[in-house]
Amino acid sequence: LIKAMVGSGVLTLPAGLAVTSDFPSALWPGSFLIFLLGSLSAYTFSLYGRLTHETQARSLGELWAAIQRKQESANTKHSVIAVANLVYCLGVNLTFLLVIGDTLSSLLSLTAPNSSWWTSRQVSIVAVTSGLLWPLCNLSSLSALAPVSLVGVIGTFLTTAFMGWRCPALFPNSPYAKIGSGFLSAKDAVPMPQFRSYSRFATPAPLVLTAMACVALMAPFSAPDFYHSLSDRDA
Repeated sequence: LIKAMVGSGVLTLPAGLAVTSDFPSALWPGSFLIFLLGSLSAYTFSLYGRLTHETQARSLGELWAAIQRKQESANTKHSVIAVANLVYCLGVNLTFLLVIGDTLSSLLSLTAPNSSWWTSRQVSIVAVTSGLLWPLCNLSSLSALAPVSLVGVIGTFLTTAFMGWRCPALFPNSPYAKIGSGFLSAKDAVPMPQFRSYSRFATPAPLVLTAMACVALMAPFSAPDFYHSLSDRDA
């Protein structure tokens, strides 16, 4: 749950808000949006849990198949559910793929400053998709990746700690706050941010934060796994 929500979700929300406005007051509508979408996500998570209890499904695929059978027996059929799940999964996978591609291409560019073709973002995305993600998608179970998931959670906490360490508001002696500390030279110094310079609430910019929040709060798909991991499922 932490790896799915925090890694490419919660940690990116400040950038989504920054696309909309750099006024400190923008935190209020941004926080309200996160609260609203979080409440909807929590309700959906609970609803999936109750449906899993009724059907004893092991995954969302089995859950929707059980619901579909009941609908067909009642002469009702809603294919929009299958289409919605397909579009949602494609969008989420594309988001993760973009994050992986950007990270890998940035790391590879450190080894080839001249921007070689094999360090490009497109090559990284194709390589990860064909060489890593496609074989994983063909596995019948991903339980063997549990230790790797733990590494991902630890990496998320380390990323959060590093972001706090480089923030001058939290650590006045941060190497990104002062020049001459040995970390940054004068020409490489990171300028201090400026606020109250733009507001794009009247444009489609808030949709960026909305989309990023939907990715950050995509916990409902884990409801069947959470249900079957409980020791007392009748409570």
